[in-house]
Amino acid sequence: MAENFTIDFSGFDRLMREKVIKGGLAAAREGMGLAGQAFMNDAIMEIPATPLGSKATGSVHPGRLRGSASMFVNGMLNKVAPDVGGGPTPAVSLGEKGAAGAITATVAFNTPYAAYQHEGVHKDGSGRIKRWTTPGTNIKFLESKRLRNSQQYFAVAAARIKQVLEGKS
Repeated sequence: MAENFTIDFSGFDRLMREKVIKGGLAAAREGMGLAGQAFMNDAIMEIPATPLGSKATGSVHPGRLRGSASMFVNGMLNKVAPDVGGGPTPAVSLGEKGAAGAITATVAFNTPYAAYQHEGVHKDGSGRIKRWTTPGTNIKFLESKRLRNSQQYFAVAAARIKQVLEGKS
């Protein structure tokens, strides 16, 4: 002889999928968007800042490099830098979405000379930049922020996820 009882988890399972999985993923995308915006702002303004250039120092389009910054989450445009002059053309597509199952924030600068300014030298090793015309600017204006501030950016994303999961959205 046997007796049994059953606990029906179907409602709990549905609730978990809706609140935690779907809500958590949406919150993670939002959080990475906020973190990516902070990364882009830091890359532009925090020392070493993105070079600005000026007419007085021979720059043809002052502000174009700073204004060309765009931030993407999983390949989708999220934010563009403010136009500070120079007729910037921020990227509107990235052409990559990141690894499957990952949420990726990407900051990109969309000028033909962005990599040269970031590295301080052409790919072939020629044309080494000896001095920047804008005080506080230097090489690695993007990479240095990712390395220095990555924990802060992850904390921004985590805080947004926590807000949503605690129902404080």
